[in-house]
Order: sequence, then C-alpha cells, then structure tokens
Amino acid sequence: MNHSETVGKLAEALSKAQGVFGHVEKDGKSHHGKYATLAAVLETVRGGLADNGLSIVQAPGTEGNTVTVTTRIMHSSGEWLETTVSAPAATDIQKLGSSISYLRRYSLMAVLSLAADDDDDGNAAMKGPQKAQRPAPRPSAPPAPAPADSEPLGKEAGARLHAQLGAMLKGTDVEPLTHVDFVAQVIGREVAGLSELTRAESKIVYSAAKQKSEAA
Repeated sequence: MNHSETVGKLAEALSKAQGVFGHVEKDGKSHHGKYATLAAVLETVRGGLADNGLSIVQAPGTEGNTVTVTTRIMHSSGEWLETTVSAPAATDIQKLGSSISYLRRYSLMAVLSLAADDDDDGNAAMKGPQKAQRPAPRPSAPPAPAPADSEPLGKEAGARLHAQLGAMLKGTDVEPLTHVDFVAQVIGREVAGLSELTRAESKIVYSAAKQKSEAA
C-alpha cells in the first residue's frame, strides 16, 4: 500500500467515517448466493466519507496479461493512501468489465475495512474455462519383492515340489522313496527334506526331473 508522507489527518477522518458506515446490503445474486454489488458498497460509504473530508478515486489499468484497479482514498488536507489489486485479463469485453467491477468492489471493501460477503460473483471473470478434472488414480501397491534364490523353499513349496517330482518321475527308475537321493545326486549335497532346498536348487532339481521324465 502506498501513501503520502503523512497520513495522520486522513487516519483520523477515516476512523470517524468507519464509525458511521452502515450495513452493506446484499443486493446482488449469483449461483453462489447473494452478494453486495459495487453500487451498494458506494451507497453505504459515500455519506460517511464526504462528511469527513474524504473522497475515493478508482482507476482501472492493464499490466501485461492482467487487469488492475488502483483505489486511492484522499483527504481534504492532501493526504492520501492507495492500493492496487489485479486479476487475469479476460479477452471478452463483458468479462473484462465484470473483472474491473469485482476488483473495484473488492479493493474498496478491503481498504475501508467493510465486512466482506461470501460471494463468488467474479469467478466467471477471474477464471478461464475449466476442464473437468479426472480423479487422481489410486497409487498401486508396490509389487512384492521376488524371493531370493538363496532362500530355503519352506514346507509349502517343498510339498509342491515333492508332488511335482512324484508326477514327473513316475515310470522312471527313481522310486518315490529315493527322491531325496535323486535330489542329492542333482545338487551335490544331502538334504533331509525338499523344504531345505534353496529356490535356486529347486529349479535345478525340477529341470533334471523333467528331463528324466521326457527320456523315460
């Protein structure tokens, strides 16, 4: 906010004016509800400002792709203060006018400390066309890490391998009771049960049993 070198007299006059400002009537309607129009705001404050030597000037302008409104409050002593607000500039002249009106009302109510209404009447002017937003996809659960080949099979996987070996080695010279001996020959070490095999060893055993079955 910019202001003159001194603002003492202006501040005193503004304080008195604010003491007599009445309620701002919500005389406008939008699809969001009622709101106070610029005309209603000016009607509410004009008398209190004039009675205390205060006046208001509001000047619209543009800066690049934005539209601005500078609101200056002046006192009869020559003191002043001003503030500038901005919004995206609309290419449609009607929306541009709506933006300027909205900024004038918004800045005027702010600088005079008037209670702001819950209004969104400037939304159409402030925002461009809105694309329908798709709901964000739910993050998928990370894939479970593959078991390391060095880990032991465990009971369940060992039982499955036992059943697979029984089916593949049926009709060969390997009897069910000698499955463990067959496994020991394949991997080069003795195991008490198939659950003690590592996953890498189980793949080797499965491949050897498949070859023996196909050769039978």
